[in-house]
Amino acid sequence: MPKNIEEGPQRFGAPIEEEKIKSIEIKKDKVVVMGVEIPRNPEPGPRTPRQEKFKDFIEDEFSLDLLQKVAKGVYLDTPTMLEGEAAVGKSFTIEYLAFLANQEVYRMSLNGQTDTTDLIGKWVPRSEGPRKKIQPLLDNPKKCITEEAKAIIESKMIKAAAEAKKEAAEEGREMPVYFGFSREEMEEICRLEKIDVPESDWVWQDGELPRQIESGAWTVLDEVNTCEPQILVRLNAV
Repeated sequence: MPKNIEEGPQRFGAPIEEEKIKSIEIKKDKVVVMGVEIPRNPEPGPRTPRQEKFKDFIEDEFSLDLLQKVAKGVYLDTPTMLEGEAAVGKSFTIEYLAFLANQEVYRMSLNGQTDTTDLIGKWVPRSEGPRKKIQPLLDNPKKCITEEAKAIIESKMIKAAAEAKKEAAEEGREMPVYFGFSREEMEEICRLEKIDVPESDWVWQDGELPRQIESGAWTVLDEVNTCEPQILVRLNAV
């Protein structure tokens, strides 16, 4: 071995220092939390947490770890479950991230008082049936577009109906002008006048969770460990 070459490991320069990652970076269209990027809305919504709520928020190791976990769930577009003692800041940390991202967020408690119909939805009576849709035509048949519909209405507005209406007016109670019309006749008027007729007397009404998903809001489900089994079954389907 040549004498001018020193034995032992060679040093080719100072060790490369690891680049420090900022805890939180807020940019115009995104938020970076511990290296995890999530989209940021241009403006906050009505349900976006306000800044004054977090004036005493401390970005310690625990909260930053939670923020990163939630941010990963948002980035991967997958539900995230946080488990821990009560009142340690799990939901509060999620709301803080929503504030940073200008994101609307809803909090729902899944305790024993929560019902599946409130959470997912239910069937309710339809508020607008054929009668309400053709009410202007029943009040004034001359507004009908077709002569067929006009004839049906005028033929049913018989003397008995007129007398009943007059009697109701004298007694101070209301008497609808569609007195004597069957549902089939009202649906026929709708068909002739090209008015959309509901296929059923019942309509599906979304619960809180589907409405929040459709609006793009975040949903925080508290007390999952106390919810009823049927609610867990519905949540698994979502």
